[in-house]
Amino acid sequence: MFQLSGNTGRTRILVFVLLLLVLACANGSAAEYRGQVAFNGLGVPGAVVTASQGDQKYTAITDEQGVYSFPELADGTWTIRVEMQAFSSLQRDVTVGPGTAAGKWELQLLPIDRILGLQVAPPSTAKPASAAAETKAEKDEDKKDSSASSTNTRTPFQRAEVNATGAMPPAQ
Repeated sequence: MFQLSGNTGRTRILVFVLLLLVLACANGSAAEYRGQVAFNGLGVPGAVVTASQGDQKYTAITDEQGVYSFPELADGTWTIRVEMQAFSSLQRDVTVGPGTAAGKWELQLLPIDRILGLQVAPPSTAKPASAAAETKAEKDEDKKDSSASSTNTRTPFQRAEVNATGAMPPAQ
């Protein structure tokens, strides 16, 4: 083929390294993918952005302005998912490559019952069975019990100067 003269060991290593670099570049290119997560036009810090393609999965957290970045995603279609507490999750497929436009994600606030994890039941006009079963006699019994209770019991909110009759002690 061709004859190398002089320092053939170094030259062979150099050719081998160059060949590896060419193969690495030709094997697959990577591009940066970035974007912003917002709510009502304002950046949302702390949102979790996940990029997945097959068995590959990368995660980024938005900064103070709601901006995220994936520095080296392989060219192709990636599923991007945005999650933030108290907001609906967003997901869509994005084709990543040279010149891909920055992603724009607008979050929607969840209803308060879903944020708090409450089970809100529709209002009912029917009385519960236990309330309907309570008789007038039971209500009268409750009234007697409450009026018979002692009025002299001390609570942490009573003033120490007040005696059991409610009169103030004479001034000294």
